[in-house]
Amino acid sequence: MPRLLEGMKRSGLDAAVVASPENFFYVSSAKIVTQSLIRDRLAIAVVTADGAVSLVVCKAEESVTRRYSWVDDIRTYVEFHESPMAALATLLADKELAAAKLGIEKKFLTAAYFEELQRLMPRARLESCDQTFDRARMVKTPAEIARMREAARVTDEAIGKAFAMARAGVAEHALARAMVDHLFAAGSGEFRDITWGAAAGPNILVTHYWAGDMALSHGQAVRLNVRSTYRGYFSHLYRMGVVGEPSARQRGWYEKCRDIHYRANERLRAGARACDLFHDARRDMTERDVATRGAHVGHSTGIALHENPRLQAIDETVLEAGMVIASEPLIVDEGECVYHLEDLVLVTDGAPELLSDRTATQSLIRIPA
Repeated sequence: MPRLLEGMKRSGLDAAVVASPENFFYVSSAKIVTQSLIRDRLAIAVVTADGAVSLVVCKAEESVTRRYSWVDDIRTYVEFHESPMAALATLLADKELAAAKLGIEKKFLTAAYFEELQRLMPRARLESCDQTFDRARMVKTPAEIARMREAARVTDEAIGKAFAMARAGVAEHALARAMVDHLFAAGSGEFRDITWGAAAGPNILVTHYWAGDMALSHGQAVRLNVRSTYRGYFSHLYRMGVVGEPSARQRGWYEKCRDIHYRANERLRAGARACDLFHDARRDMTERDVATRGAHVGHSTGIALHENPRLQAIDETVLEAGMVIASEPLIVDEGECVYHLEDLVLVTDGAPELLSDRTATQSLIRIPA
């Protein structure tokens, strides 16, 4: 909250109004599933310049909000009968903010809702607060880091479980099931929003491939990844293996990927600029005569899977202690394979801390043929 309030002060905001699932959770500690599933079912948080928080939620979600949120001031509206913007306008008027300078999530709130709020509050000045919240969420608190450390550990172990049961003849979807089962069991239901990727052979070339019925066969490279949230915070990792003995080509390409990845992880230090880290990784690729896909080599993560800063050419954000970076400078053996490792790395006041340290990445994981 101090970091958020300082950002609001710099922007001259009397209050901030947020309705995205990510920022609502950040402010309230309540994660309402239907915010994402039913986009018209708005849940809104209002943060005033003195740190007071009030919520506006659909009546159907009042009980779950009170169960998980620390906020006492919770207003409701009846879905399809009352407008969430009308309930918000009433709340703001009660707080004497009808003519205030208000921060709005312009990147999230639809034009229809924005225009309705303008009509209901003609004297208010509506400004963007997107960057204010982005900057506040960049640096994690000790409690947030603890959740992300646990998320990284269990996610890494889940991938390790899948590799441990993998062998020639096992289908991709069985590996995906092994990862998901481990997350459910280890987290007692606290791991949610689970998606996965289990790709063998040519399926590795498909970006964000899920899993199918292809059976693993001798000589195939295998790439596993799983992402989920633990108590609201994301973890997402990639690991790679091979069925049987790797070929010289597979071993050589993986070693290039590994070395570039390790160097990228080591550079994640306070004071480094995101754009410089991008160019450093690209330079490593050029020196090894390899190419990549995409326009970034990593990104911050947290309540959202991709947060700021992003390790890309146009992001000049300076890294600070407390940021958690998903590092992933993948390389492509065109037409053959994508070599991809991803780790969660904590930026500290000294050397970076690898949060995902449960499975070995020094060489391709061997799968029995």
